[in-house]
Amino acid sequence: MVCFENVFLACMLLLGSALAVKQSQHSDNGRLNCGIFGSGDISAAENMLLKMRYQDLKNKVFTIKPGRCDRVHCFDTTAVYVCNDGRLNAVLKGQWIAKGMQCILDNCCKTVMTGTTYHHGLSGQYFVSGMGQNMNINIGYGNCRDPPSIRPSNAGGWNVNGVCAGGVLNPASVRCEI
Repeated sequence: MVCFENVFLACMLLLGSALAVKQSQHSDNGRLNCGIFGSGDISAAENMLLKMRYQDLKNKVFTIKPGRCDRVHCFDTTAVYVCNDGRLNAVLKGQWIAKGMQCILDNCCKTVMTGTTYHHGLSGQYFVSGMGQNMNINIGYGNCRDPPSIRPSNAGGWNVNGVCAGGVLNPASVRCEI
């Protein structure tokens, strides 16, 4: 005998979970957006952060021309992009880009379970302005064979690494080091 109340409840939980993961989330100050691109893999992003902050890419200098997005690091199906919205070249060391990456890792895609589904996807964008610069740092899906000038919004990869579930847990209290 099937208990329709339990089936209905299970369907509602799954439907609610599906709706929750498709919504992007934003910090109150508008500087951090989560879940807006195809997701990269959280573990790969964490390893890439270590390389950018402490290891071989720490002192590497990246120059991003005005109006461009460049993929500055890529591993498998996960990439880090820097987009320059300013009028001057953005000249950045890897360790500085890592600060924006850390903000995304600390605040985006924090729900690892929805129902019985594990989410290992990460997608986020952090805006930085000041000192004559206006740019954003992004983590999401990346095909390392694509041209490095591809924008994260054009990279595709939806559901390759799962979805970005949860994020910006307290939109009013996003504090990042940059």
